[in-house]
Amino acid sequence: TNDEHHDEFELTGINLEDVKNIWLRKGFDSPLLVFAGHTDVVPPGNIDEWDTKPFEPKVKNNILYGRGASDMKSSISAMISAAQKFVENNPNHKGSIGFLLTSDEEGPAKYGTQKVIEKFKKDNIEIDYCIVGEPTSSEKFGDTIKNGRRGSLTGHLKIIGIQEESFDIFNVENNANNSQTTSANLFLNGFTIDSKGDIEIPTLGKIPLKGLTVEEAKDKILTRANDFLINSTVIVKHINFEITILGEVNRPGTYTVYKDNISILEALGLSGDLSDYANRKKIKLIRDNKILYIDLTEIETLYSQNFVLKSDDVIYVEPLRNVKLRSSNAQIYISAISSIALIANIVFNILNP
Repeated sequence: TNDEHHDEFELTGINLEDVKNIWLRKGFDSPLLVFAGHTDVVPPGNIDEWDTKPFEPKVKNNILYGRGASDMKSSISAMISAAQKFVENNPNHKGSIGFLLTSDEEGPAKYGTQKVIEKFKKDNIEIDYCIVGEPTSSEKFGDTIKNGRRGSLTGHLKIIGIQEESFDIFNVENNANNSQTTSANLFLNGFTIDSKGDIEIPTLGKIPLKGLTVEEAKDKILTRANDFLINSTVIVKHINFEITILGEVNRPGTYTVYKDNISILEALGLSGDLSDYANRKKIKLIRDNKILYIDLTEIETLYSQNFVLKSDDVIYVEPLRNVKLRSSNAQIYISAISSIALIANIVFNILNP
């Protein structure tokens, strides 16, 4: 990394592989408020479908057009302007202000925010509040702020060992009141992780799990369990991985995934495959309030970051344009007219032998 001072902000360039990330911070006290954003954009797609050139910004009817105008160059500009005005009016403000800008969000997303956060953990940098400049406006710019959250995480915790009776208290499925181990039982009778990221387990006490992966959480609980139990084994699993599949599939619905990841092809398999009327070239993937398009006829899709789904993803399979008629009243009318014409023809032949 390289450091320098810029308008009272300390600038740190965090370059990983071919990805450039920027970390700016003003102040060293808590709380730390961070503005987060990305400078890269999704590919423009078919240039012929654009009314304006995607990489040449143009204002039409007081609206800025161009790739990244919404997601999210405008947001970055707004955040910088807001911070600049705030600092000018409050030069001795409390706490700290930070900016985390990455160029690897729309692509593989391996060496951007994810790696920077790992570095923050090593450097003991803890973010208290974060504003992500993703587009959320409804009627006018900045009229809506959303609480960023990718659903809740439900985990299954089980502790086993050679002393069976000693471990019953930890396991919901061994409880006499839970004859079936269902997601509802685990949710209602299992252990809850509180707002601070701590889990409280009988005998073991409170264990902090904030910021840990499933494997890290398992190891931490195992270490605590070994202080009280003999030869214990801890099993931790993520059990509320759900995806929703709608549109031109044979079995639309919401599906629970009992594995660490699932591809879009596997997901479509769960839903009974695409119908004969599905548009395989334009499948919508709705993720984090964004609509992404997937073309299953292109080999590049297999290597896309969107090929593997995430929890709470929604897949919508559009129908082909030339078969949309089947879902309208026109099809009924055509069938009725055909039937009437057939009956009229039979009657005409009988009356005029």
